[in-house]
Parts: sequence; C-alpha cells; structure tokens
Amino acid sequence: MVDKDGIKVPDANNLIQFTINGEGTIAGVDSGDPVSHESFKGKQHTALNGLALAIIQSNGKTGTITLTANAEGLTGKSISIITK
Repeated sequence: MVDKDGIKVPDANNLIQFTINGEGTIAGVDSGDPVSHESFKGKQHTALNGLALAIIQSNGKTGTITLTANAEGLTGKSISIITK
C-alpha cells in the first residue's frame, strides 16, 4: 500500500479484497505474516507491512485478466494482464 504521494506505508495492515475478471482465477492470497491463520485460498487477506499478494492463474484462453485490490477507506487499484 502506498500513500497519496506513492510512498509505501510500512505499517499498513488493512484487509485487502481481491476481485478478478477475464480469463483467469485467483489461485491464492498471502501477506507473508508468519502468525496469520487466514486462508491462502480466499479472495481477501490482511496486509503485513503494507504488502499483500494475490497469485493468479490463467484459464488457458487468450484474453485479458484484470485483478483489482480494494480496502475500506482506500482507493482501489487494478492491473490487467494479456494472456496468449
């Protein structure tokens, strides 16, 4: 997570909601927190030190995968990946 100036917020621990559209699925989520009991197979995860991870998997079709991350009170972000 970054602030309005694009600087990483190292103490952010917001719950991140991941959504995916297009030719893929969310294969797993994590934050690297060694004491977290959150599922790796969900569509949300609490960030650790401002970081969270979503692993996506193509369904094998050509097209676009769009992954969006949202957290309450923060501006969401999306990334698009073209699959071939």
